[in-house]
Amino acid sequence: MSALLSNPAIRGAVVPISVETFHRMGKAGIIDQRTELIGGIILQKRIKSPLHTLIVKQLVSAIEAQLPPELELRKEEPLTLSSSEPEPDIAIVQVGSYQPGASHPSTAHVVVEVAVSSEAIDRAKSAVYAEAQIPEYWIVLPNSKTIERFTHLGEAGYGTKETFEFGQPIESLPLLAIQVTLTTG
Repeated sequence: MSALLSNPAIRGAVVPISVETFHRMGKAGIIDQRTELIGGIILQKRIKSPLHTLIVKQLVSAIEAQLPPELELRKEEPLTLSSSEPEPDIAIVQVGSYQPGASHPSTAHVVVEVAVSSEAIDRAKSAVYAEAQIPEYWIVLPNSKTIERFTHLGEAGYGTKETFEFGQPIESLPLLAIQVTLTTG
């Protein structure tokens, strides 16, 4: 199938599915649970490496210790957006912004993806998160020991991209109290 998708004419003929159809397919057991819907296309999620797991654990520990009670950290749990249902490594959402047990959050203050082997997909998710009006998106790149922070939403997506080195503090703009310094990777 991948050879088919490398052909631009065929790739352009792919018909996206809706979030509702994705949910129905999941309930019917038609699709694997290790998938996510990105821009109407079902993608198989990558297997997490030990490095990925370590970085996510470090981020969760650092962020959770600083979260005020009105915010919740969700780890590898879905966000239901207009044409996508990604499962970001970390999403910081407003408590009470969704109904646990009945729905997933439809937005977040900050979304973080750790890209050990998924950089191309995580870069493509930038457009999805910008379309959903998520004010801040981080891509953690352990192989280059950098974090890219995308902010300042505009009509064309995120207007600002800043790069931070591991060991350098990065502060969330919408949540000024949250600051992270990664040292491993």
